Amino acid sequence: VLNGFIAQNVDRLAKSIFEDTRKAHELHDMQRAGYSALNLMFRLDGKDFAAAEGLLTDASVNQQHSIYPALKAYLSSFKIGENLGLIEEANTKAAERLLTGVVEDNPFNAISLSCLGHVFGYVFQEHEVAGSLLERALALNKSQAFVWDHYALHKIYTGQYQQAFDAAKQANFLGAYSPVSYSYDITLAMAATMNGDHGRAVASCKTALRKQPRSAAAMRYLIVNYAAQGKMAEALKIYQDLLVIDPDFENPEVQMQRYRLTDTDMQAKFLNTLKTLPNT
Repeated sequence: VLNGFIAQNVDRLAKSIFEDTRKAHELHDMQRAGYSALNLMFRLDGKDFAAAEGLLTDASVNQQHSIYPALKAYLSSFKIGENLGLIEEANTKAAERLLTGVVEDNPFNAISLSCLGHVFGYVFQEHEVAGSLLERALALNKSQAFVWDHYALHKIYTGQYQQAFDAAKQANFLGAYSPVSYSYDITLAMAATMNGDHGRAVASCKTALRKQPRSAAAMRYLIVNYAAQGKMAEALKIYQDLLVIDPDFENPEVQMQRYRLTDTDMQAKFLNTLKTLPNT
């Protein structure tokens, strides 16, 4: 109970610190590099994203703590999922080297383990390694919404949809006051989609987009849920909005990379849905 109270109030404090009026250069000067970088990443803006990358590079050099290189590796998931830059081979190798280093350096940091777990699952498709890291993170801190959220994502990517939905609800509850709460709404929408609860998925996508209108992930799942409800005009409108921020999404190969599911039947269903949209 005490851990939950602390976690929730940290989120409240972070939200008040990182209001949208904060500029990237102001965050860069703060002595809270981890929170600053996460805030910048989740703004989903190219300039802010570059600032986050620079901030974490500096922090990794100047401060010997595993959280900074772990967060830097975490950036790669945004490059795939939100079309924010390309993953370079050097960065990929650096992320792989982090696995042993971070765990040995600080095996009790749940955020570091969650970041790495997500990278190994979503980016590298090494789900067994990802599961081990995320289960360890959850055992360390069951009051952290960020951990529950990435555990839910892991369950989605590995086809364990009811477990994903339960974990996503927990993240949504614990992270209600988080400055990145829209990402928890998206995960809940994803899990609801996989379980066929299209009404809840649409509601969660809309909530996420009200908080962060540039979220490509929320748009991708809103498209397939509108289509599942037979609302093809609404699905097409969101598809067109998505192409403004992610023009490469017209390419079927890119679509496959963006959804990135191991459930080939579900992935095929999503891709076929996109083909049925009028004028696409």
